[in-house]
Amino acid sequence: MKRENESFTDVLLRMTGDEQDVMKGFGAWKDRGLREEVEATREELDEEFRERQDKPFGHYRAHRLPARRRGDSRVSRT
Repeated sequence: MKRENESFTDVLLRMTGDEQDVMKGFGAWKDRGLREEVEATREELDEEFRERQDKPFGHYRAHRLPARRRGDSRVSRT
């Protein structure tokens, strides 16, 4: 959803048709569950992170992020 070099405000303005009324965009995801939207976005961001790691090293590094599973948390509780 968020493009490279795009601020949060830029995203809101793009989604609302560059109008000053950012409230117009609220409800845009009303037919999608928040959990599903967040998971899809996180998966997209994780994949983009992995791709960026590939560029300087030519391959995934040994400590790359594994694919996320439902309910998986990146926060260590140890």
